Amino acid sequence: MIRRLTALWAFVESGLRGMLHAFKIQFAGLIVWYIFINPIVLKLLHKFLKEKEGTYKEEVDEAIKLIPAIKDISAEAWKLSSSQKGINRIRFFTSLLVYWTLTSPFSNNIIKS
Repeated sequence: MIRRLTALWAFVESGLRGMLHAFKIQFAGLIVWYIFINPIVLKLLHKFLKEKEGTYKEEVDEAIKLIPAIKDISAEAWKLSSSQKGINRIRFFTSLLVYWTLTSPFSNNIIKS
């Protein structure tokens, strides 16, 4: 009986210490990330994005101009897909959205503006 209790005690102690040790390592990793690595990564990313800002400015501006038209197309496609239920509605909506975005008069207005 004493051997069983001793074995149980040893198992519990090693398990708890192992868990505490694991949490200690994770906590230390988080501290190192937030205090040291994260600021450096953010500065490098900011510098990279500043360098590339002029390269893609026109494309980004055009994409931003498309957002209201795509919102209108999405709303209309959602209304028309209301006759469907469940996953069929999502499939129908997605099909309409892709088709209209590529072929509809809406897309002609989007491209011209």
